[in-house]
Amino acid sequence: MSKFNKILVLAIVLSMAIVPLALSGSSDAKVDFSQETQITQSFDDMNAGKITVYLQNDGDTAKTVTVTVVNYEDGKQLAIAENVSVPAKSGDVNGTTDCVLSFSFGSSGERYVIVSVYDGDTVVTDSLNIEVSHSIWKDSTTYIVIIVVIIIIAIAIFLKMRGLPGSKKESDTSEKTFTTMDDERKSKKNSRDKESVETTPVEKQIYNKNSKQGKDQKNRYSKQR
Repeated sequence: MSKFNKILVLAIVLSMAIVPLALSGSSDAKVDFSQETQITQSFDDMNAGKITVYLQNDGDTAKTVTVTVVNYEDGKQLAIAENVSVPAKSGDVNGTTDCVLSFSFGSSGERYVIVSVYDGDTVVTDSLNIEVSHSIWKDSTTYIVIIVVIIIIAIAIFLKMRGLPGSKKESDTSEKTFTTMDDERKSKKNSRDKESVETTPVEKQIYNKNSKQGKDQKNRYSKQR
């Protein structure tokens, strides 16, 4: 075999060995978590909270993944984000992106969730403990207390308005007015009665003993005696 043929055979063998290595290196590229998933908005039993999933891509091409959140206790899916694009690696720096998911729980307490990232047939997972607080707005007692406070404030305002100086003065003025009017009415009545008495003429009777009327009066007087 000539020298040229030997070199050709060696090149073919080397190329056959390099191709699988290149393919295997390409298949190792994947989307993964760049850091731990964080709670970015607190949870309570009335309001939804938020978590942020931090992703990275160490491959030379951009990837599109699906991110899900599942309740560990019952396996119920709480949230899903589809078609999340993770940019390709730039030089020695991995491509990164953030994914925010919002969901809620119906009761308070400690919850345990599983965060999964689906990149084709590859799945990577992360876990997260979430403390769900209790909201006072879920208690009927809160609304009863608010109603009672409003009633108390309304009564206090009403009593304060009744005790204002202006209101008392107005009441006193009204009473004084009625009293004055009554006094004036009585005064006018007395004045009219007095005038009536003063203006009534008194007939002056002159007694004449020699007149018939005088004799009659004298006889009545004698009989009475």
